[in-house]
Amino acid sequence: MQHLHIYRKVGKTWSWQADGEGNLEPTAEFRVTISKGSVSQGQTYEIRQGTSMDGDLYDCKAGAQKGQDARFKKAAANDELQLARAANTQAIHEFRAALLAAQKTVSINIDLEDLQTLKASNYRLCFAKKVGNEDYNVVWQSYQQYLAYNEFSWTPVYQLFGSNTFVDNMTVKVSTNSVDIGLGETSTLNSAGVLSPASTGGTSTAITMVNKYGLIHPGVNQLSTGIDGQQVSTPIYVAENPIVLGNAELTPVETVLVWFEQNIETSTMFSTARSMSVEIDLTTTNAQTRLYQGGRWSTP
Repeated sequence: MQHLHIYRKVGKTWSWQADGEGNLEPTAEFRVTISKGSVSQGQTYEIRQGTSMDGDLYDCKAGAQKGQDARFKKAAANDELQLARAANTQAIHEFRAALLAAQKTVSINIDLEDLQTLKASNYRLCFAKKVGNEDYNVVWQSYQQYLAYNEFSWTPVYQLFGSNTFVDNMTVKVSTNSVDIGLGETSTLNSAGVLSPASTGGTSTAITMVNKYGLIHPGVNQLSTGIDGQQVSTPIYVAENPIVLGNAELTPVETVLVWFEQNIETSTMFSTARSMSVEIDLTTTNAQTRLYQGGRWSTP
């Protein structure tokens, strides 16, 4: 018996409806014992096996609830629907491939003697990301559990938000909703302080906020994969000065700052230069390595 997950298309989205146990048949009618949710006779469902992200379409011949048997038969070919599903699957694959191709990685190697000295004094390994021509001003990630060899990477996946304040040495406080957004896209902060879903528009290399609210500090999150292998989206930038009504363009730059510092956490805002730091430019390359040895940075 196979673990089956049953979805129904609601609008443009495939929405989960039920789970069950059964064996898919390519031509004959078959039964599925529903273990969670329910299905209805006359509906067409997509049935996925195990951890698969998609499946074939089946017509429900007899509905069922939890503990009952439903009956299904593979749906007759619907060229338009099948082509749409194939195009959607292809678009997902292409998007993932584009993200992988655009991934940037920095490898930070630390001499063993320096590593012991840094750890003994409770220094943290920190990263910051540049936006436009502004100074670095937010700790993108701060790690206490770093080792001799560390890898930090990121992809161009962003969120836009607004904050009421920028305060040195304080954690970023997100005051609005956050919206997923990409380069060349725009979101409007309306008079109520709500950001709209992103839409195409603005400079192709920038994220644009159309501000109809009033004084606000625009901010940007970006997705990163940390030295611990965990993916997380955290702030890379908050405008130090609030903007007034109108448009603000935020342009992430593929340059990062890496340094060691005591007593500083992820998402901390700062307005002064960081000591023990190195700036790494990945504008024209996807990977760079730096070595920290004898209290100095070098390219091995």
